[in-house]
Amino acid sequence: MKRQVLFWMSIMPCLLLSGCEPGIVRISEYQKSIKPYIAYWTKEGMTEEERLKDWMECGGMANGSYSSDAPPGATTEIILKAAAIKRETIGECMKAKGYRYVK
Repeated sequence: MKRQVLFWMSIMPCLLLSGCEPGIVRISEYQKSIKPYIAYWTKEGMTEEERLKDWMECGGMANGSYSSDAPPGATTEIILKAAAIKRETIGECMKAKGYRYVK
């Protein structure tokens, strides 16, 4: 009985730890696959520099993302609404500049 307890006490940590690594690797790979919002906007003959310039003129950030512009301390609901409005505003501006949203 004592041997059995020692066996499981030595094996369980190994089993638990080995099960985590594949999950961590999958999460890391998923995070690498996430593209910034700017990457979905295309236009015939555009350059990356032109797209970034247009993006920033439309209210986007230099890293290709955007901020909700919600006030500090805002509730989650307000932040989500502000982000949706900002995303729509940027989208309309990019469309007006001749870009298409492509998933």
